Amino acid sequence: MLKNILKISAVAGLSVLASCGKKYETTPTGLKYLFYEDKEGEKAKLDDLLMLNFEMIAKNNGKDTVLKNTWKDGQPVPIVVQKSTFKGSLEEGLMMLSAGDSASFQVNADSIFMKTFGAMRPPFIDSASAITFNMKVIKIQSREDYSKEQQKIMEEKTSSQKVIDDKLIQDYIAQNNLTAQSTGSGLFYVISKPGKGPNAVPGKMVSVNYTGMLLDGTVFDSSTGRAPIEFQLGMGQVIPGWDEGLALLNTGAQAKLIIPSRLGYGPMQMSEKIPANSILIFDVELVKFK
Repeated sequence: MLKNILKISAVAGLSVLASCGKKYETTPTGLKYLFYEDKEGEKAKLDDLLMLNFEMIAKNNGKDTVLKNTWKDGQPVPIVVQKSTFKGSLEEGLMMLSAGDSASFQVNADSIFMKTFGAMRPPFIDSASAITFNMKVIKIQSREDYSKEQQKIMEEKTSSQKVIDDKLIQDYIAQNNLTAQSTGSGLFYVISKPGKGPNAVPGKMVSVNYTGMLLDGTVFDSSTGRAPIEFQLGMGQVIPGWDEGLALLNTGAQAKLIIPSRLGYGPMQMSEKIPANSILIFDVELVKFK
């Protein structure tokens, strides 16, 4: 996890936490630390997950340069406590923390970049200087509890978005005078041209012409002018709405698929044209399957 926290902004700034005249102490391994708040409670252990805000500061020509500031970003980050990668490492400092603690740690720049981040120290950071981490621990959890919590949050978000999607889809169907059918998953479809033969089944290679658009008609992708797209149906190679919707069609069939966000890209923004939680409309033709 520590390899993922570096995001250089190279903006000079002051520490979020004030030292109040306190001085750094040093552990036997050489880690310098300073506590602003030292709460009672169980210390973090290996494999625990700390949800925290932090500021990461380096020396650039003798001046402080902020490499990362989650307070400014407005989003705390989860960091898993791992084994120390060297004496005086940041991992050692994390295991000194309890929920609610605020502290600073100073770690050798060369060591943390090479041994923890797995990268060379950026040349603008002074040689043999220390990286300062100012931290505020929000809570400490086991990774299992964190996963359960995130799953619950995702389920709540999905449930809330489902209500929004269903209303928007019903409005779209009414405004466009569509006679649409629905499936248990929330997919709506209109078969505009029936095909011939049996429906496509999972595992078959399907060939599909398509045009994809948002509810307002903005086209974000189309196979027009190029060969149909080919993929194995039902194998998760496309969004769930496609795997389900195309299995409703037979050779030569044309249809409109109205796909709620949970069967599309969900809360991810896929591009500038496809915002997070987008309902997707696809005009599709199942050219063939084999």
